[in-house]
Amino acid sequence: MFYRRTEQPARLPIPAAVIPSVQLPKPGFPRKKILLVNDDATVLKILSFSLKSRGYEIVTTADGSEAIGLMRDQPPDLLLIDVGLASGMNLNWDGFDLADSLHRINGKVPTIMISGTNKLEFAARAAAAGAQAFFAKPIDINHLFASIATVLAGNPLSITVSCN
Repeated sequence: MFYRRTEQPARLPIPAAVIPSVQLPKPGFPRKKILLVNDDATVLKILSFSLKSRGYEIVTTADGSEAIGLMRDQPPDLLLIDVGLASGMNLNWDGFDLADSLHRINGKVPTIMISGTNKLEFAARAAAAGAQAFFAKPIDINHLFASIATVLAGNPLSITVSCN
């Protein structure tokens, strides 16, 4: 015998996320393209979905050699690169090496780097590789979106370091 539940479960209010407002592109105008390089499929999906929902065009890869090809064939407006790329990639580079190589192809593309480690030396290496911002996980997503919007609006950032 089945019993029908008559009580409604308690619902906790969920506060709305505070995300910096980014104007969605108007029809007929090109969207800003972000090349997202990360070897973690979950991070790729989450960041890709979040950025697409804010109106960006996202191109993803987990492979450094593919990132180089994408940089040549489909130049992005911004690079978002994970520092700790897996060593099993076609190129045995970390994110710093990849960012440096991508900047040799097109040094005008701004870069934001992400790391699972909050070492300040990584922030210095990110700056040396040409990055405008460095974020250590866990990432303050609001700060990341604000940095992306700022850089894509053409406003320069001196290296921004977010180590939580």
